[in-house]
Amino acid sequence: MLHHSIFWLVALIFVCGQALLIHAAWRLRRAPAPPPPGVPQSPANTDFAWTLATAALTALLFYGVYLALP
Repeated sequence: MLHHSIFWLVALIFVCGQALLIHAAWRLRRAPAPPPPGVPQSPANTDFAWTLATAALTALLFYGVYLALP
């Protein structure tokens, strides 16, 4: 029972954290103004895609852990 409680607590923290990261990446993608000259900037669409891919792969890992719980 304790295993399941810890799993769901970690899953809740993961969902909240990933939601914040995805929201930030979405807002960066739609940034109103470019950064000042000399400040390096990566492509916002690539950052957003990387954030989504990381969230999806981590969710897949969570699913595997859930299946392995006793």
